[in-house]
Amino acid sequence: MVYPNPTTGDLNFEFPTGSGSITLMEITGQVLEKQALNNTSSAVFSLSSYAPGLYMYQVTVNGVTKTGKVVLTH
Repeated sequence: MVYPNPTTGDLNFEFPTGSGSITLMEITGQVLEKQALNNTSSAVFSLSSYAPGLYMYQVTVNGVTKTGKVVLTH
């Protein structure tokens, strides 16, 4: 689960406990941030330093990958 979407700053991720990574990208695919996950079930990305717009994320946990889009407003 990823929330809130749209967001004005923090983006929360919740997923089954495991290891993997979360990657935040511009809509063009350029990687902005990547966070390693080690035996956890949640993470928070702060988007407040980025310009308003559409971004993509990729969450990989225990070998399962999910992607999505998030709208950042200010």
